[in-house]
Amino acid sequence: MCFGVPYATHLWQVGDASSLNGVFKSELTRAKRDYIKHRSAPKFEPTDIVPLTNVAFNKSFGRPESVKKAIEKRGWNPLNYYLLTVIPFPDAIDLTGSNDGNDKENEPPAMKKININQGIGSFYVNLLIEEELKNEGRKKRNQEIKDEQKTKQQKIESIKKITKVSSAQLASHNHFTLDETVRDMVFERNAAAEAAHMATEQRKRAADLKKTEFLNNSLKKFSECPNGLTVPDLKAIITATTKASDSPVKKKKEELQQQLFCEPRYSRAKLLAEELRRTSNAEAAAALLAMVGPGTTAAKETPPNNITTV
Repeated sequence: MCFGVPYATHLWQVGDASSLNGVFKSELTRAKRDYIKHRSAPKFEPTDIVPLTNVAFNKSFGRPESVKKAIEKRGWNPLNYYLLTVIPFPDAIDLTGSNDGNDKENEPPAMKKININQGIGSFYVNLLIEEELKNEGRKKRNQEIKDEQKTKQQKIESIKKITKVSSAQLASHNHFTLDETVRDMVFERNAAAEAAHMATEQRKRAADLKKTEFLNNSLKKFSECPNGLTVPDLKAIITATTKASDSPVKKKKEELQQQLFCEPRYSRAKLLAEELRRTSNAEAAAALLAMVGPGTTAAKETPPNNITTV
């Protein structure tokens, strides 16, 4: 590496010598012309580059005499100050002369003060400060996480605090492997979610069963004593007999009674009550038959005591 060499590659770079680079270009052009003569069409293929370059290289950069002459002419061997003698003065500065500090002509102008208090300058300075504070906060947070995870148990407890298992969350807690800890945590969370879902479904079924039981009781009241229906009873029956084209369920008792005891809800309520009565009777008969059926069959098959079987 050479310090103080001006940026004038056409003067000091060996490869730019006319005996090398110039001859290379000329020989490459001549090789192309000779090559075209042996082809049916003036066209070059990618495979022609290396052979043509070899022809031109051997007659330019491949000649040791031309390379040594270029090195000597450009002041590399022997090493001298040839470059400083051929470059114009404004482009070259003499660093060997003395500088007494009185050369005000070449002194650079004084720099202007940066505005950091107002305007766009203040805006970008604040952005830089804010970003630096964020970086310091990230470093501090990472160090706190590392301090909390000095032991394996502490690391496991720290990972369990993650609200959502993802690669980003694991990396933020200094954990970069899918090991048994992550697997167990996923299994536990899936089991907890499934249990919560089952509990929700059970509550829904219990609520539906309660509504059905209340509706059955209301329908029994409707069949036995229509005047004894309360507001919740009226609402339950009207809701069960309401279709999309019917008016919405009212709130006051008088309005509810008017809705229930008018067509078409009244006919629908009677059908529901009759269906409930038949279902209840069938269930009761089945339960009674289940209780007394085996005893009755045994009584029919057992002969009286005073009859002797032959």
